[in-house]
Amino acid sequence: MIYRNMINCFFFLLLLCACGTDNNGLRNIAFENLVGVPSGCDYIVDYPQEMYVIDSLLILCDPRLSKGVVEVYDINTGDFIQAPLKRGRGDFEFMSPYFLGFSNSCDSLYIYDVMQSKLVASKIILNRDSLIINSYNQYESDRKDIVSTKLAKLDNGYIVSLPYFAKDSMFVLFDSRMQFKQKFGNLPVEWEKTDEIKLYNTFVGDIKTHGNKVIYASGRLPYVVCYDVADDGAVVKSWEVILDEYSIYFEGDKLRFSNDNPQTFMSVHPTSDKIFVVYNGYTTDDWAHDIDKSVEYKIIAIDYEGQVVGAYELDYPIIKLSVSPKGKDMFVFTTVDERMDIVKYTIK
Repeated sequence: MIYRNMINCFFFLLLLCACGTDNNGLRNIAFENLVGVPSGCDYIVDYPQEMYVIDSLLILCDPRLSKGVVEVYDINTGDFIQAPLKRGRGDFEFMSPYFLGFSNSCDSLYIYDVMQSKLVASKIILNRDSLIINSYNQYESDRKDIVSTKLAKLDNGYIVSLPYFAKDSMFVLFDSRMQFKQKFGNLPVEWEKTDEIKLYNTFVGDIKTHGNKVIYASGRLPYVVCYDVADDGAVVKSWEVILDEYSIYFEGDKLRFSNDNPQTFMSVHPTSDKIFVVYNGYTTDDWAHDIDKSVEYKIIAIDYEGQVVGAYELDYPIIKLSVSPKGKDMFVFTTVDERMDIVKYTIK
């Protein structure tokens, strides 16, 4: 019985490793070296959860920030401007905020409080030197049993969630008031599961939206998938790709990643015609021998057909990334001479 399971697992691994090495494998791609321009500013911030650059504003979000849930800086000078949203238990305050981002027209921003299962939508006036909140709307989720680790908002109002626990579906779709609509999306790897799995621990990865498209990239597999969500809530898989080989094994009904399996995509940044994903590419064995390899320096660009169309290696480590809507400028929150700074990169 054990021998048969080993043989089945062996052939399954061969099948998995052989399927879809599109673009000749990410580890074989020639990366273009980009040289960035530091702003020279010193930001007194450790590690933001999310980062946006809009005009001359640098907008950081993290529950651990010293001044507030959202902090706004002048990107040219590093000067602190304001902290429009605060931690707390009151209305329009947050205990465990997750920043969903801005509307397409930048007239609203959205934050979800994971512990309180509530969505706060803030109407804002955003200009080159300030972010002014006009009004708030607050909605409570009707599914307290769904713990969402990452969320993203679509143009048609729907909100997609990557839940912490899952078994048969990868994502959850809510309406604009955080009312449950449906689950959708298969796991990147199928196997026999007796219990719900912790998606965050198993695949990590990131999920973002552009228009009414949902893009997910795994942190443990070279896997990217794109879904379209219609105005009536119908979900259609547009494409999915496996961009390199990978190595997994099983212990009972648990999926494990081998030490020679590369870490892949750390964050996703869609633009008008490309999807930029922060890429690691090193294995846990590599990390054990060189801790610097656990830091990201690489970015892969994928078009909306799932094809790799660019690969870039930066000269500074990527703590957080923001990409301009047209994908020409990239802003990296990073360390420069032992201080936190913003480094700008331009793609020609």
